[in-house]
Amino acid sequence: MTRLTPINRLRSAKTAGSKAYSLQKLQRAGLRIPESWAIDFAAWNEYRKDPDAVLLSLEEALRVLPEDRLYAVRSSASLEDDAERSFAGQYRSFLQVSGRDGLLQAVQGVWDSARDPELTRYLGGGTETDVQMGVIVQEQIDGVYSGVLFTRNPLTGGAEMIVEMVAGSGEGLVQDGKTPLRYVDKWGLWTETPVAGSEETRAIAETVRDEALRFRKRFPGDWDLEWVWDGGALYWVQARPITGLEKLRYYSSRASREFLPGMISPLVWSTNTPLVNGAWQTILTRLVGRRSDIRTDALTKAFYYRAYFNMGLIGDVLETLGLPRETLELLRGNERPGPRRPRFRPTFRSLPHVPRVFSFLREVRSFPKEASAYLDGNRERFRRRLEEVSRQLPDLSDREILEVIDGLTEDMHPAAYYNVMTPLIRNARTAMLRKQMKRAGIRFEGLVPPRGHFEQLREDDPTVRMRELSILRQEQGPESPAYRDGLKRFVNIFGHLSANNNDFSVASWQEDLPALDALIAQVPDVPSGSVPEMGNNRRLKTLYDRAVSLSLLKEKISAHYLRGYRLYRSCYLELGRRWTEAGWFQKPEDVFFLYRDELAGSHNDWAEKIKERREEFQAYRDLILPVEIIGEDPPPPITEVSHQFSGVPVSKGVFRGPVKVLRSPDDAQVSASDVVVIPYADISWTPVLIRAGAILSESGGMLSHSAIVAREFRIPAVVSVPDVMAISPGAVVTVDGSTGNILIEDRN
Repeated sequence: MTRLTPINRLRSAKTAGSKAYSLQKLQRAGLRIPESWAIDFAAWNEYRKDPDAVLLSLEEALRVLPEDRLYAVRSSASLEDDAERSFAGQYRSFLQVSGRDGLLQAVQGVWDSARDPELTRYLGGGTETDVQMGVIVQEQIDGVYSGVLFTRNPLTGGAEMIVEMVAGSGEGLVQDGKTPLRYVDKWGLWTETPVAGSEETRAIAETVRDEALRFRKRFPGDWDLEWVWDGGALYWVQARPITGLEKLRYYSSRASREFLPGMISPLVWSTNTPLVNGAWQTILTRLVGRRSDIRTDALTKAFYYRAYFNMGLIGDVLETLGLPRETLELLRGNERPGPRRPRFRPTFRSLPHVPRVFSFLREVRSFPKEASAYLDGNRERFRRRLEEVSRQLPDLSDREILEVIDGLTEDMHPAAYYNVMTPLIRNARTAMLRKQMKRAGIRFEGLVPPRGHFEQLREDDPTVRMRELSILRQEQGPESPAYRDGLKRFVNIFGHLSANNNDFSVASWQEDLPALDALIAQVPDVPSGSVPEMGNNRRLKTLYDRAVSLSLLKEKISAHYLRGYRLYRSCYLELGRRWTEAGWFQKPEDVFFLYRDELAGSHNDWAEKIKERREEFQAYRDLILPVEIIGEDPPPPITEVSHQFSGVPVSKGVFRGPVKVLRSPDDAQVSASDVVVIPYADISWTPVLIRAGAILSESGGMLSHSAIVAREFRIPAVVSVPDVMAISPGAVVTVDGSTGNILIEDRN
């Protein structure tokens, strides 16, 4: 006899399918579901043998259902809603079903949909005999609003909880393609809310989110949950695992905009990716051991000559360790942690890696000493070697110069590792400090080192010396002997720096003295910082001092790395000059449009490649690209951008003024009335940033260079603002450095 089993009496998914059993899970988690019943696999198997007898038996079983109600009849197949495939839309569903005859026809329709020829294609050659078909009969809930909630971003695997809703039935969302109201929660903060939303829809979204959290706490995992709001109560009608997360190809430019910012020429890409990715390969391998997928060429990918990190791969490695996929963004300060900030949660998957993790943590504890020892042992030796190579370059053959470049890369690997690790350790220590200060009731406003911070970096950070030169220039004039001598001494120390210190194709200050002179003329005084009042809390003072010391160490490591890095420019330009004289190039800088392996090959096709890539560079210069890219194919470039912007607030205060969009620190004069918009920032940007009224950056986090400078100089600032470079120059904007909101008042 065909049985109609109440959902709460199902024993397992094996009798009526995961879809039916998931309703019981929702119920067991304390969530409200419509009154529901299941027809098990046994009835389906009998139906295939003797349809008439089973339908007669089913008609009798359906008599227990009240006839004055409407019902939804849905499939619950053995292969449906598993972790591999959802089978969404492969079987029929029936809504607003009334009467026993209607129910009987609907159940038969669900069973017959298992025989659809299209199913064979979906199963990859399988047949209906591979399927066991259960059926769900559920009281129909008339929705004022209906929708779906994802407990994890199904596109990126990120920690966002996504709520989408439409007015009326959920069919408008699933079948009719209506544009839903979309709410995105990350760790307890709404990071995205719809313009067309209301207080009512926001309250519904909050209820949906909170109940979904209860469900996920009882049944951990990544879930796609369907719900209906009838105007007074929330009903849950379906729960299925999110499929395909383990196969994600997901790329992000958030972190790469700091490590590999801007458009990257082929030769710079050939050099930077082994250095930077080599550092990340070392870090990840120390944590999880050797894996075939952790390769330098797999960690980043170029789209339109911009670098994107493979966050699908990095996220998988982090989750293997029991860490959230966003750990890298959190350490970089690119994420705002909400009240549900994720924690380290070891799993059975992470247990084999525990010894490596503890070993790595021991290294982290001693890292400042290790990094300082590396710096002390290599700094002067490396500097002398660089000077020696620079003197020898004109006398070396082309092959010998290429060998020098390869040798330089070997020497630069340790420097690149420390250049990546030091800010990560600094950020982790600062996060610990922030947490302890919050517990002590002290507001954390970032690291604000005292005035002596700059004095300790006289050989590494040009800011103090630039200020001294600026005063000298004002007092004695730009052509005075004292100023010219001071400028010469400055160039001897810092002349290798440029408008983009991570791109050796950009001319150095030494090569562009007029631009350097213009920067020096703009440098204002350095304000005194103030350490927050901590009373007698010695632990806090110690944590604060350690964080400041790591900030100083970060600048020293960075300066050491950049001195070596700029030698690439000297070597490649020497080759470029020679090959221009030979007639292979039109100018020495053409060398930057070839990949490293092409330099050792035939020069016959160089001219064509250089021409094509120069044209692409020009065509792609002003593209607006998404921060996140799913898949391997380049996305279509965005040509229009919303007038709403928000990012990570890093320096409090509100400022209103006209936008000045700068692509390099040499672009234009800046005044205290300007809102400076930049793609990224390193120390070469300091003289420009400290003159601004407010700072907006496309990249960066709480502890990025632009954030530190902004806090030290009391300048409102927001970083990690997607598409901010697309704001029209001259547009009047209001920047709120406390909330991260940016209001555009004039788009002309």
